[in-house]
Amino acid sequence: MGFDSKFIDDLKTRLNVSDVVGRKVKLQRKGNRYLGLCPFHNEKTPSFNVSDEKEFYHCFGCGEHGDLFSFLMKTEGVSFIESVQILANEAGMQMPVQSVQEKQKQQQRIGLYEVCELACQYFQKQLFSNNGKKALEYIKSRKINQEMIMDFRLGYSDEQMGLIDYLKKCNVPEDAIISAGLARKGDNGLYSFFRDRLMFPITDVRGKVIAFGGRFMGDSKAKGVGKYINSPETPLFDKSNSLYNLKNARKSSYEAGKMIVCEGYMDVISLTQAGFSYSVAPLGTALTEKHIMQVWKSVDLPVLCFDGDEAGQKAATRSTERILPILSAGKSVEIAFMPDGCDPDDIIQNQGAGEMKRILNKSVSLPDYLWSLGNAKISVNTPEQLAKLEKHFTDISFSIADKNISSNYRSWFNNLIWENHKKRKGNFKKSGYKDKYLKPLGANVMNNVKLPATQQKVMLAGIINYPEIFHDLEEKLFNFFDNNYLNLFSKICNILSNNEVCSETLKNKLYKLGFENELNQILNEKIYQIAKPTIPNLKPDSCRELLLHMIDVFVAKLEEQVYQERIRQSLLEGKEDVEQIEAEAKLSTRLIYTHNE
Repeated sequence: MGFDSKFIDDLKTRLNVSDVVGRKVKLQRKGNRYLGLCPFHNEKTPSFNVSDEKEFYHCFGCGEHGDLFSFLMKTEGVSFIESVQILANEAGMQMPVQSVQEKQKQQQRIGLYEVCELACQYFQKQLFSNNGKKALEYIKSRKINQEMIMDFRLGYSDEQMGLIDYLKKCNVPEDAIISAGLARKGDNGLYSFFRDRLMFPITDVRGKVIAFGGRFMGDSKAKGVGKYINSPETPLFDKSNSLYNLKNARKSSYEAGKMIVCEGYMDVISLTQAGFSYSVAPLGTALTEKHIMQVWKSVDLPVLCFDGDEAGQKAATRSTERILPILSAGKSVEIAFMPDGCDPDDIIQNQGAGEMKRILNKSVSLPDYLWSLGNAKISVNTPEQLAKLEKHFTDISFSIADKNISSNYRSWFNNLIWENHKKRKGNFKKSGYKDKYLKPLGANVMNNVKLPATQQKVMLAGIINYPEIFHDLEEKLFNFFDNNYLNLFSKICNILSNNEVCSETLKNKLYKLGFENELNQILNEKIYQIAKPTIPNLKPDSCRELLLHMIDVFVAKLEEQVYQERIRQSLLEGKEDVEQIEAEAKLSTRLIYTHNE
């Protein structure tokens, strides 16, 4: 069975060779490669090299060499087809069915590569002809040098039928010209898709031309056309999975350990010319999950650059919403905003590469960006507004599919909320209390004490068997689970916050997410004997009443501990007025729990 080269290329973009080899060989990173002991012969000094950039492994001791498929074939004794099936399953890709039609499509794609290459060569020649004089002058006015013009293979598409005539002379059939996205058919025959435009060839990860972008050289508004347009989607070009300059940026990113994702062709070219050759850009679409996965293949922490205007702010928000669900261990992004009204090209042209480097160095982490964004949207002047802010960050945390990262984000935001809105009087200025009374000396006790293990199981059993009572308990419960059940509770919150599901559906989802052991510990006769209202198919109100009562009793005990700690600390501070100490202790306890409801 043969495979479409595009399928193999897509599979390779999702999996690094080091990821596959690293399951059997302990690898250590050395610059842009990995080094380890060869699994194919006995050695004491590492001579086995893996290069994700070049997508192969090589042993200088025994000469073994190959890619991720051959490594699987040699170490696990599987065939090539089986290796593709194994890796496709890991990457979440559907295996292609090689029907007669699929084989024809594969042959068609091979032909379209040739058509796109011919078109690219034609556009390049046109740029340096009399027809392309206006486009060449525009490029020079943007301070793009000759080296960049050649490296990026910039060109020009005239207003006439030049490209179509040229391709026909090269014996390219009309349907192939249309399939490559270079022409459309009208009442009078073919007409060029790109007319009077500066042309930017778009390549795949192997450097083959698959599509084009074009900037109109006239007054786009007067003509009623888009200033920038890209090729329509074709058998070669999927804009949701393509990044401008990815082939070249990958090589540079391995050497620098960095990658910049900006918003346009000229930004990429200007950044590259200024020394930031690890720059890429999406093509006429917002950043997608596929784009991010491709970037993460090269670096763990790319910098996303956005214009400082309102459109840039919205683009950043859309991008982070797509990134959050696919975060994984060690993989995230940083955010950098240009000054209002500027893009990277403007910064470099007007202020130089030094200023661009300074802006990039001031990029913020994803959680810090989300924290700033949330606080800018939600003012906190009352306990109700504070609850709204907490819910906002809870929703963000639950949007992350990885359980550990979701839990870490929740803790991260909870700590920031405590430090910025609860630890001090902050925005609750109308309370009338003096600042000294607001020092939360009992906070450590409150944060460290969790429900006893059996009570945690009872709480979870009640929620799982009666999910309709969840919203009455969610905010009250979160701080009371330890690490044994916090991930389970977080995932329950994630499911029930977005959907109204019955108990059986909730259980099925949790089993599929890998919580079988936890559910066996919770949903059993021992727990039901301790707390009969949690038994399935009884009365939700009885279960709700039991769980709320358990919370009230636990909070009362916790308040007493906070109260006692407050008195102890006051005595340690040398205060002798017992009445004052007790008054401050009561007040401190009440404020802590008011702020944490």
